[in-house]
Amino acid sequence: MSIWTCKVRAVAACAMIALAGCDEIPLPQSNGAGGAKAVTRASLAQGEVQLAAPEGYCIDPRSMRDRFALLGRCDTLGVQGFFNDKDLAIITASTTSVAEGTADPDAAALAAVPGAELVNTLEGDGLAFVRLRGGPARLDAVSDTFWRTAFVVNDQLVNLSLYAPPGSPALEREGARLLERAVAATRRATAQPEG
Repeated sequence: MSIWTCKVRAVAACAMIALAGCDEIPLPQSNGAGGAKAVTRASLAQGEVQLAAPEGYCIDPRSMRDRFALLGRCDTLGVQGFFNDKDLAIITASTTSVAEGTADPDAAALAAVPGAELVNTLEGDGLAFVRLRGGPARLDAVSDTFWRTAFVVNDQLVNLSLYAPPGSPALEREGARLLERAVAATRRATAQPEG
């Protein structure tokens, strides 16, 4: 197991503890043998949101709570296959109930993270994507730069954040593209739930 994998688990732990009210949540880890089932879809917010992973990424079923899930590159979760063409990154997903008619957050709202500074913003698929630096979690092998976006579906605000090791393409525009694919997949899955 790489040092980065261990460090990224710690960053994910910080995010999950903050979001899950300090519940003890297991972090993604490969069992070393491979062969884990690829979980690419999960129900959040009592079924109001069907979270769907972008291609090459899977949901860690052990991280799932009603309003939270962690996604990682499938091979880091023990799924067999070739995923090295995908960036090594983790995505945290959380949901919050909002009033009917609530609009998707703008860049200013997304950038409101204590201790973080705005690096830049991108627009895509009608959404804002912000790249931030700093914030509460600082670990040696995880970049302090990260991406955020959020969107509303079925009166649920779905927050997505992406973390990656220093130098990863996921810290550049590719991170926003990856989140954009996660948003699109989740919107499609939520609009057409499995029956």
